[in-house]
Formats: sequence, structure tokens, C-alpha cells
Amino acid sequence: MNKTTQPKKGMRSRTPWKVKMLKPAEPQFVEMPEIWAKKMGNGPLLIPTPKRIAEVVNGIHEGDVLTLEQLRRILADEHDAAHSCPMTTGIFLRFVAEATEEQWKEGGATLAPYWRVVQNDYKLNPKFPGGPEVQAQRLESEGWKINRSKAPHLWKIILP
Repeated sequence: MNKTTQPKKGMRSRTPWKVKMLKPAEPQFVEMPEIWAKKMGNGPLLIPTPKRIAEVVNGIHEGDVLTLEQLRRILADEHDAAHSCPMTTGIFLRFVAEATEEQWKEGGATLAPYWRVVQNDYKLNPKFPGGPEVQAQRLESEGWKINRSKAPHLWKIILP
């Protein structure tokens, strides 16, 4: 990479999100890191694919939500893994969200209704495109009530 094509520090990648969705193409398994084993136990740790995360999220029906832990459990159970990696699952879920928004801007169909995935304590995700404000609007349009506390990073859905 020469000096003229190298991105400046602090700049976002120019790689389209739909391209980032392609890697890794196959799920991988790693040994549970010692620091996580204390909390989650031992066993194989699944590194899921962004594409599979999109497929699972695409199966969440309007009016339903899934927590990150539930998403990780579904992915792990599919592969007989002890757990799905919390870090890569979160990162790849962000890929799905950004790729969905990218598709909408290009006039395409929805890749996956990522706004239906909430944190384990039912808080909204501040890392999704548009932050909790956009996620709240989309969930409210599907019938959910949102507890809008003073700080958006604390907003959470109100369970029925």
C-alpha cells in the first residue's frame, strides 16, 4: 500500500460492509481463553460467521426480540460448542447492522432486522447505526415500549 492509498489515522475503512460480511466464510473453533473459562467454563469456543449471524437475526419475527446471550446460545448449540465468542459475535452483529443500512441506502432489501437484538439486560445497543435512538424508533414501530431514561445508553425495552 503506498502513501496515497493508505487511510489516514482515525478514518473509517472504505471496505463496504457487504464485503466485510464475507469473512470468515466458515465458522472456526478455538480453545476457550483462560480469562473467559473462569466465567463461562471450558470447552470449544465458536467463532461464528457474519453471514450465519445475519441468517439467525433474519429469523426474528416482528414483535420479537433476542438478547445477545440468546443469539450466542443458538449459534453455539448449532455447532455443539460450549459458547459462541462474545467479542466476535458482537463485532459481526455490527457488520450485519451496517451492511443492512448500506443495502437500504443502495435501494436494496433488508439483510436482517438487527434492531431486534438487544443487550442481555434488554438495553438498546449504542453501537448500532443511529444508536439507541434509531433502534428505539424501529422497535416502537413494531409495538415495543421503550423506557427512555435520561441517558440513551440506558434505554431499554419494557417487557410485557
